[in-house]
Amino acid sequence: MGWSLRKSFKLGPTRLNVSSRGVGYSVGVRGLRVGSRAGGGNYVSAGRGMLRYQSNLGPSSPSSSYSASSGPSSSGASGAFLGCMGLFGLFFLAIGLLAFMGSRVGTDRSVPVVMAVVGAGLVIAPFLLWMQARKKRAEQAAKQQALDDYVSAARALAESPKPVESDARHVLSLRREVAGIPEDLGDEFKTSYREAVAEAVADQHVTPEEQSRLALIARGLSLERAAVKEANRAGFLEGVLALIKDCKLTEAEEAKIEQMRVAFGVDPKEVKSQLGKVDELKRARIIDETEELLPIDSGVKLKTDEVCYYMTPVTEMKHRVVRTWVEDGEKQTERALEAERAGDLYVTNERLLFVTEGTVSIKSDSIMKIYVEPKPGATSEAVALTVDGRKTPHYFDAPEPFVLLAHILHVAKRRRKDWAAGKAKEEGGA
Repeated sequence: MGWSLRKSFKLGPTRLNVSSRGVGYSVGVRGLRVGSRAGGGNYVSAGRGMLRYQSNLGPSSPSSSYSASSGPSSSGASGAFLGCMGLFGLFFLAIGLLAFMGSRVGTDRSVPVVMAVVGAGLVIAPFLLWMQARKKRAEQAAKQQALDDYVSAARALAESPKPVESDARHVLSLRREVAGIPEDLGDEFKTSYREAVAEAVADQHVTPEEQSRLALIARGLSLERAAVKEANRAGFLEGVLALIKDCKLTEAEEAKIEQMRVAFGVDPKEVKSQLGKVDELKRARIIDETEELLPIDSGVKLKTDEVCYYMTPVTEMKHRVVRTWVEDGEKQTERALEAERAGDLYVTNERLLFVTEGTVSIKSDSIMKIYVEPKPGATSEAVALTVDGRKTPHYFDAPEPFVLLAHILHVAKRRRKDWAAGKAKEEGGA
């Protein structure tokens, strides 16, 4: 417990209590006093001996959601202090006047005159201070009302499904009457705009009406251009992810992505990686819809009548144990894909060739299952191949896994089609 200071001064009916927490005042007579504590709060006490009564006096006005820029309220303490000052003034004025009138002519009357002048000053000063405090409270109330009106209008604009130009102008006119905007209110407005953007991209299509609504909200809430740009970009990416979450992209979905990008004014350079994934899925769709793949010069030795359609650098991945632990008496194992060796993967009309230190050949007819597996903790995917006669799948990490997958599936589909045609021909000939 630290040092503390407490001292009381009694001047007539007024008592001043000085402590480390501040200065408190009380005025009255023995058995009835009204005062203000040093730490804040007004009170009234009455009674003597064993019978006593004390009650706290509540605040004069309710608090608001957003208070005007002012310091802690001290109206109670100021009122008690001004009351004490007024009582002192009347006391000194009365004593001075009585002393002046009771003194003889020709004697020194300077002391009564000084007392009367001081008393008059102590009476007038509290009134002037009270008027000034009243004016200040009125100004603060007007500022608070202006802020409340602005907040209400701004929230109504953000929540309106179909705002009009006059709504935004009304909010802007109220904004000019507000001296300062609390920081948390600015954050609230940014959140409101982001929510409006999310509503617009919920169906992955931004209509002209939704564009107009977003523009009015941004202008009415006086949002900075950077905040609007970031919210629009985040909304656009949210819409893109919703369209490509199934790792497929139709022409209609591609048109929706471009429409959202234009509607939000998103620069393609700022979303290059996301649009790169969109472009990859687009090319995978085109490959799937193509009747015949175009041969390329592989640069490696192939069999007679073997044609290469696609080549890409890859990294072969393998599942490895990254950690083990015991839980409930049983051994648990966590595995993850880790890089094994790098090389080039060639897709031909008969097989896959993985050229690294040596050459690994995977016949297309032996592939039983092919899929894209996300790599834990990474943003890319690996192409997984389940091959007949092999216990574990092949995993290849490629720059464009869905394009690689589309080429492999196209070759497999073509081989099945050729096999079915050959089978039908044999049966027809028989």
